[in-house]
Order: sequence, then structure tokens, then C-alpha cells
Amino acid sequence: MSTLERLPFRSRGPAPSNTEVVAEALREAIVKGWLPPGERIKEIPLAEQLGVSRGPIRDALRLLAHDGLVTIIPNRGAVVPTPTSADVL
Repeated sequence: MSTLERLPFRSRGPAPSNTEVVAEALREAIVKGWLPPGERIKEIPLAEQLGVSRGPIRDALRLLAHDGLVTIIPNRGAVVPTPTSADVL
């Protein structure tokens, strides 16, 4: 058995894209309340913090908007929506 075969990790498919990494980080921040309802998500500071360009940030925000976790307001950016009673049910 070679040295590489003894390593404790195994390939689990392709590495996640920057968009997937950003979307997961934002999803976790929203669910855990680190980004509260009404919070505006600013692309440039987020891109700098995560070390990615603005493209993956925009793509991730579109994915989260599709899931209802953010609202994209034209010419204003993305905002974490306030949950309604219907959202909870």
C-alpha cells in the first residue's frame, strides 16, 4: 500500500465552487441569526472577507433569493427578509 492510500481522507467528488461556499456561509449566517432580518448584505465587504470576487457573491445571493433567504432589491442590493408567520408554518 502506498503512502497516499493510507491517508485518512478520501475524494468525495469535485471541490465546491466559490458560489457554493459563499451561499453556504450566508445560509449559515442567516439561520444562526448572525445576519438579522432587515440586514443589508453588502457585496464588496463580503467579497473581501471571504476572499472571492463579487461574481460568486452575486450568484450566491441569487441562489439564496430563490430559496427565500434573501430579497434582492433592484439598485439596492440584497436584504435578509423578516420572516412571516406563513414562513414559519
